[in-house]
Amino acid sequence: MIAFIVLLATLLCSVSRMALDRTKHAAYFSITAQRKGRTALLSCSVLVSSCWFAPFIAHATACGQTGACYVRAGATGSGSGYDWTNAYSALPATLTRGVTYYVAGGRYGNYGAATPLAGTSLITIQAATLALHGTSVGWSNDYATDARGSGSNQAIFNGMYFTTGYWTVDGSQGYSGVGCGPTDANGYVVAGSGCNIEIAGRAGRSDFSVCSGSEFGLKECPTHITASYIEIAGCGYDCSSSTLEVGIADNSNGGASLNGGGKNFTFSHFYIHQVRGVPVFWERADTVTLEHSYIVGNASSTANHAEGIADMGTQNVTISMNAFVAIEGSGYIVELDRGGCRGTCTADNWKIHENLFAYDRENRLSCQTNDCNNGIGDGVIACINALVCTNWHIYQNTFANIYGLQAGLCEDCTGEGNVNSSWIVDKNVWCRNTSPGIHLDLVAGCAACEMTEDYNFVLGYNSGRLKGFRGAHDIVSQTTSSSLLARPGPLAKECQ
Repeated sequence: MIAFIVLLATLLCSVSRMALDRTKHAAYFSITAQRKGRTALLSCSVLVSSCWFAPFIAHATACGQTGACYVRAGATGSGSGYDWTNAYSALPATLTRGVTYYVAGGRYGNYGAATPLAGTSLITIQAATLALHGTSVGWSNDYATDARGSGSNQAIFNGMYFTTGYWTVDGSQGYSGVGCGPTDANGYVVAGSGCNIEIAGRAGRSDFSVCSGSEFGLKECPTHITASYIEIAGCGYDCSSSTLEVGIADNSNGGASLNGGGKNFTFSHFYIHQVRGVPVFWERADTVTLEHSYIVGNASSTANHAEGIADMGTQNVTISMNAFVAIEGSGYIVELDRGGCRGTCTADNWKIHENLFAYDRENRLSCQTNDCNNGIGDGVIACINALVCTNWHIYQNTFANIYGLQAGLCEDCTGEGNVNSSWIVDKNVWCRNTSPGIHLDLVAGCAACEMTEDYNFVLGYNSGRLKGFRGAHDIVSQTTSSSLLARPGPLAKECQ
């Protein structure tokens, strides 16, 4: 066999020498033969242009050398990833840093993003669209994740988790509103017009995990992950009340990770719905942004109490321009202890602004499973379990038609510790918070807590159930009078 390979290499080299008389352009060609543990390397310069095996050499080039690779469910070509004809049928386990992987519409498995780091070099997973799909070789518009036709053509993953950092996942929608696309009359994103990447939710797991500390015992959590225009379709009816599903997850394994929950995470234009548990969970992370996202209809149960966003000890957080609708559990945004943080952990420097927190008036957006329609218990935004929440600024938000026990804010109001939390609450609107039994409190909950509030606007509350709102410039009305509703300002449609 080795003699045959040597002969083949000799013939190829002879072809190249004759061709070199006609051109100065050459490429490198090599053959490696191995026998009894010994390796023989035979190489020669082989003509690319005017050479009969040039097409073979071109297609042998790794797709990453072009800066782009291609992935298409059901592809039957060579599987080199070089173009759409020869696309990978699934994302490979190990990718190439600095390369963009265009993914066509179709169904894919649970992907583990584990490619080792190479400095700060990124890997981009990009939804292929009609306008943005890299090479045109082998391309069909039917592959586009935004080729809607009679329905959706999303790239659907059965989960995605990260054990290394420096990744970008881009659903490439371009919608400028909240979430991924316009909503229908019931408040759900119109079928086939939303995010181009979907994560299919499942019971008892994290759907999109930027740190899988508990699952993999990571010594350090990943950093620098940016994700946008992604739908997380929770398991909804398919989940029982004894399971807990988490949408976006950052699990530092109870703080066992050397760098907490990692840092530098940005989640933009997510559409998260029907999660059987917690749509967003962070733990001991640093520098996290959630923006322009639509989070609707989670479920909470006695066995698995839920929140809209649950956090433990994360620093430098921005939550802005999102819509949180029909959230069940402790609250919409809750700082809490899930083990080892009570009285010791600090969540510092949070900016929560220009969000909508609401329960739709027609009750069409709740989780639509058992354990629904109970609303929240501790407050829309709450810091409980004796955690310390310092330098929180809550401003220009709308709180509308909240269900449950408490439509206000809970700054350590549960009596679990005298901590040094400090909040500024200003320029917010509360409206139509008159569901049976609902309270509306805006006071610090412990002697060492500090809350500065002013310029807040209240329209509608239950008699005898308002507490706080003593700012010199607050406007408070027990009714939602038409004259007050007509005042200028950014009132959401839920208030009108």
